[in-house]
Amino acid sequence: MAWQDFADALAALSDRRAADEAPIRLATWEEQLCTPSEGSRPAPEKLAAAHAIREQDTERYSKELDAWREAHRREHRRRRCAVLLDSVRRAHPLLADQLTDDANDPTWEKRLDSLAEAWAWATASAFIKRRRTPGRERQLEGELGSVFK
Repeated sequence: MAWQDFADALAALSDRRAADEAPIRLATWEEQLCTPSEGSRPAPEKLAAAHAIREQDTERYSKELDAWREAHRREHRRRRCAVLLDSVRRAHPLLADQLTDDANDPTWEKRLDSLAEAWAWATASAFIKRRRTPGRERQLEGELGSVFK
């Protein structure tokens, strides 16, 4: 029986230590949430989560954490769109301008469905135009003739 009492006491001591450390951990989390990253102000969702920690409102903390995750996903999508738009702008500035100027135009949905095909046709057309320069045929015939001499 003494061994069981000893094991129970150790478990209680471990639980007590965890309970004593919990406020320190919570304070650390709260501070991390309130600390701005990248030189900007903390996101409102992070501040709300910190407030929920301070108030020990687990339900609200869970809700605010979900809101923070969603804000992070939105920001990630916004940055990805900016990178993609920059790529389009380098390849086709007019298209990029049209995309940004008329982004809410409902015809874009249909246009974007066929964008890959249109891009392939434009690439093929540019390739053909580069190959159909005046005198190119004679130049190639000359090169061919010099190979067979």
